[in-house]
Amino acid sequence: MIINAVISIAFASIFLGCGGSETPQVDESSTQSEETTRAVTSSNNGCWKVEDKASVGYAELDDKIEFHFRDDTTCQKIANARVTFAGVTKKTNFSGRVEFPASLIEDMMDDRVEFLVTKNGYVTYQTELGVFTGSIWKHRFLLSKSLKPDQVKFVLEWSKNPRDLDLHFKTDNYHIFYGNKNNSGGQANLDVDDVSSYGPETILVQKIDSSKRYELFVNVFSPSNERIRGQNRATVSVYKDEVLDRVIELKNESSRKIDILTVDNGDITYLK
Repeated sequence: MIINAVISIAFASIFLGCGGSETPQVDESSTQSEETTRAVTSSNNGCWKVEDKASVGYAELDDKIEFHFRDDTTCQKIANARVTFAGVTKKTNFSGRVEFPASLIEDMMDDRVEFLVTKNGYVTYQTELGVFTGSIWKHRFLLSKSLKPDQVKFVLEWSKNPRDLDLHFKTDNYHIFYGNKNNSGGQANLDVDDVSSYGPETILVQKIDSSKRYELFVNVFSPSNERIRGQNRATVSVYKDEVLDRVIELKNESSRKIDILTVDNGDITYLK
């Protein structure tokens, strides 16, 4: 656990501006004007700060597992959320954080652990967290406010690299993405285009038309040598029927375009 903690702190320091800086790579296939426009008009902070990432590593040094929770649209810290991890239940503090003893998973080599989060006014978040050599990859979570019965919501989150991922939702008469966030007659919208790591990018669909076909995919907009692989991962959370339907983890993806799901006759088919 100490080695994992030191690595966590080192990555937070090197890649997030604490004692170092990363020289961005330039994608010659992308025009400078487009990159400049996107950087100016888009969110470049995400929901997570340097201290959030470093805090996870310091907790591991104390043999603790720390989880952080924020609103997926406002990034507001979520206090008093009820969190159940590996059979133990606790509540988040005023900073939206909660700690569990690392002993709960220290003997696990390659396993999955039940994870449940409930909070008044929010959709229940229930999934399984992957455990590898007594450590877990995902410590920070975004929760969705309660949805209306017909609404569908997609939330993309990712690691430091690739720096820029884009979420796309497409049907025959509109295509929601960074270049067209709201132009769908109010049927769907993208909240922000995050161009500098982590996300989130959230697409909210007011209602699925059962007569249409839809596609959801993720595109790697970063330089051509960047991919979702190794320690660089991403997740897409899918909300429908007022519940969290699935959390899709992306890793070791060779393609720049990653198909997530399709919707036909109102039914979702997952491609991941």
